[in-house]
Amino acid sequence: MTTTIEVVALKLRKPFRFIVIFALFCFLSQTLLAVRPEWTAIYNGSEDNRDGGEGVVVDDSGNVYVTGYETVSGPQFSLWVGKYDPNGLVQWTTTYSVADGSIGRSIDGESNIYVAGYVHNDANNLNDIQILKYNSTGLLQWTTTYNGPADNQDRGHDVAVDASGNVYVVGFASNDIWIGKYNTNGLLQWTTTYGGGVGYGVALDTSANIYVTGHLSNSLWVAKYNTDGLLQWTTTYSPARGAQGYGIAVDTVTGNVYVTGLLAWEESTGDEFWLGKYNNNGLLQWSTTYNGAGNSSDAGYSVAVDTSGNAYVTGFEYDTPVHWRIWTRKYGADGSIRWTATAPDNNIVGQGRGIAIDNSNNVYVAGRIGNVEGDVWTRKYSQAPSSPDPFEANAISTTSIKWIWQTTSFEDQFRVMASTGGAFSHDLSTGTIFWIHENLTANTSYSAFIEAFNVYGASTTPSLIRYTLANPPTGFNLVEVHTTSATVSWSANMNPAGTIYEVKHWVVGGSTVTTTVLVTSVTLTGLSTDSTVYMTVRALNHDNIPTSYDVIQSTFIPAVMISPDKENIIIFQGSSGEVEIKIPPDTFKESIQITVRVPAPQTVPLPTGNLKTLPTPINVELKLDKPVQPARDVEISVSYQDDDIGNLDENKLVIARYDDDHAAWVPLYSTRDKLANKVVAKVNHFSIFQIMQSVSAGDLSGVTIGPNILRPSQNPGQVMMFRNLPAGARIRIYTYVGELLYDTIEDGTGNAIWNGKNRSGKQVASGVYIVLITADGKKKTFNVAVER
Repeated sequence: MTTTIEVVALKLRKPFRFIVIFALFCFLSQTLLAVRPEWTAIYNGSEDNRDGGEGVVVDDSGNVYVTGYETVSGPQFSLWVGKYDPNGLVQWTTTYSVADGSIGRSIDGESNIYVAGYVHNDANNLNDIQILKYNSTGLLQWTTTYNGPADNQDRGHDVAVDASGNVYVVGFASNDIWIGKYNTNGLLQWTTTYGGGVGYGVALDTSANIYVTGHLSNSLWVAKYNTDGLLQWTTTYSPARGAQGYGIAVDTVTGNVYVTGLLAWEESTGDEFWLGKYNNNGLLQWSTTYNGAGNSSDAGYSVAVDTSGNAYVTGFEYDTPVHWRIWTRKYGADGSIRWTATAPDNNIVGQGRGIAIDNSNNVYVAGRIGNVEGDVWTRKYSQAPSSPDPFEANAISTTSIKWIWQTTSFEDQFRVMASTGGAFSHDLSTGTIFWIHENLTANTSYSAFIEAFNVYGASTTPSLIRYTLANPPTGFNLVEVHTTSATVSWSANMNPAGTIYEVKHWVVGGSTVTTTVLVTSVTLTGLSTDSTVYMTVRALNHDNIPTSYDVIQSTFIPAVMISPDKENIIIFQGSSGEVEIKIPPDTFKESIQITVRVPAPQTVPLPTGNLKTLPTPINVELKLDKPVQPARDVEISVSYQDDDIGNLDENKLVIARYDDDHAAWVPLYSTRDKLANKVVAKVNHFSIFQIMQSVSAGDLSGVTIGPNILRPSQNPGQVMMFRNLPAGARIRIYTYVGELLYDTIEDGTGNAIWNGKNRSGKQVASGVYIVLITADGKKKTFNVAVER
């Protein structure tokens, strides 16, 4: 209509042709539920003159197409079309200079744009209806004009396109409502008129039935035609004050029809906005009005409807001191007000002329703003909550992650969602800003995002991947010590495979060396010889967040070779404390290398007879690099913890040696330092050693003696040990002529010793002696030898 184009000149002068404003200004009056602006785009034409938006459509990809007019030369208007991407950034604009402006707009399934308006006819100095088709890149496909049979004033006001690409245009020809159908190539199929009025809006249902609105005389007029142009029904809304219909939309689910426009001027109210809902047979279901605070001109120009039957309208309200403002409102299917948004709020006038919604129920409004002349104004509103970003995680443990996010506007609830699908959390109430994700697995990745949602939609944060903490490793233990290296191991403590472990080692006064591995053991190389090395381990999750360190272990790294001419002491940090090995001079005839290690538990044989392992076995193995054994006794002391022995009798602890030749454990003569939690023994054969409990045997059948031959001169302090004795067994040693030399009893551990001396404490001579062992009325004899 003429007044749509030639309304009061609007203009906002500024140095840029395009301005995109992201949610910076919009006065929102909220009723029940709210809406928020996503972006605003303002276009100022090249002539910095009168420009305005008239219609808006959106495609399935979220691209926005706006139609309107631009002043390009003096007072003349040109049709203008612009495309914005989903973020409100302009993609292209185009003008058609022989058209005086566009009012209607539509889009087909291939994002072709259809525009209806009018063009000046120089022959009669009047206007003709014009229809144009553009593709999605802004290239004109065709244009056609229509000059009515009366060769009078004709204008196109709105356009719609069906699924087959047929184009339906409404406007007026001469003084009649005019409707025309064109095929997809722009060829006219038919026209029809309805006498004495103006058509302003057109919409289609899924069967390509045509619904039009406008005014007839002084009444608001609505009609339905079939796709062939045959009238199905018509109805008018005729208050005494008069009314006009401008915009129309069809609910494709129910077939209900929504019409917006105005009630004509009354002194007390001015023009009033009007919205009516009709059923598919043209019967009015309800109507509602709105009168702005200024009691002046208020009107609805365009209406859209979603699949739930909610109606969205835009137009303008007159409100002092701003005067005209762009006014947008959502109504429920029952006519209730859901929300209202107005713009701008900075004393600049504006009018809303076109409205559209996308598949996510985002709302797009086009119009014009400006106090002097005018600019094309486009805004996207979102009914979904704003994104709850920034999204982060803290307070991470081995079994939980605390997800944290920013509160938003308009959400009803939040969810913590799994990036792989589904929800981690239940629905969380509005205002919630964190959720603790529990019962998780250590050092495992969890990918999540936050969804804020209400009944209109949802917004999300980017996905965030976080790992739970690893469990601190336990049981850090020296497995093997060499002259320049040491092997350590530990328990994963339920950490998954691929967990990173960081092993540190150092010497006092030296630098710390860090070794990183993905397994639960490592050989540390390049260690300083003849020094004490300290080491420990911790785990890192895949976000490189470390655990606490396990216990610090230390061990003495022996010199490169054990020298035969001096005493050598090796200190090895075992699982329960120090293992100390004292090697006297002349133990070996040549330099030799000793390896100290903790054998894998599964490789250590179980004892039999009167030996019992501790609840926590304590093993250590001594190995030589040559096939020799010590010529002198080597003292070995092994530490233990109170928890290692459990309920066993500490007084019966011994060090036992595994005899590979006989595949049996042999208890060694041992002393116990209960204050230091150590067991000490001497040995002249290297093998696996273990702290055990030695108890009395049941009879004499398992008695053994060793060493046999006793060589106290070669090994000062060496003793002969009687093993596997029954409780209270008596041991007597005689010469071959029957002289009693020594008399002792079992010590409570099933063992007894003889140091090669007689009852007077003097050393016996070299020779062979007879041992008589008695217990429970039974006896057993042995021959033993002493060599001086």
